[in-house]
Amino acid sequence: MLMTRTYFGFIPGYALFWGVFAVALLLFAYRIRQLLQYMFLGQKETGYKSWGKWITTTFAYVFSQLCQLKNFQAKKDRAPLGHALMAWGFFVFVLFYFFFFILAEGFGFAGLENTSFFYYFAWVMDSWRSSLSLAPVGALSGVSSSDRLALRANKRLKH
Repeated sequence: MLMTRTYFGFIPGYALFWGVFAVALLLFAYRIRQLLQYMFLGQKETGYKSWGKWITTTFAYVFSQLCQLKNFQAKKDRAPLGHALMAWGFFVFVLFYFFFFILAEGFGFAGLENTSFFYYFAWVMDSWRSSLSLAPVGALSGVSSSDRLALRANKRLKH
């Protein structure tokens, strides 16, 4: 049974869903307005002539994670790759949430779950989630290698 089609006491599930969604959307809009006010406190830029180009360039930069990946060095510093993978995973989870909770559950497009797109996308999401269990192993290996580097540095300083 879908959560939006069940009752919680005397409150229908869809009312709870849309209520929580509206509160989250209002909090998000409030924070975005606050951040835009902070952004416009500075001096004006002359780099872009139109808002459309500015927005598309910003989204391309954020979604590509170029800021993180330009500092990536396979032998020395792998943290930028980890941060980029976390951001891309977040974008995929948000897309999954949008398709299958907002469109399918919220708007009632129940047929969306019976498509091959849903099957393969859910398969990718399950694979992604199961691979997240390996993240602590990667983090521990990074910590252990940095501890070895610190021990080597201490040995050099003593001599």
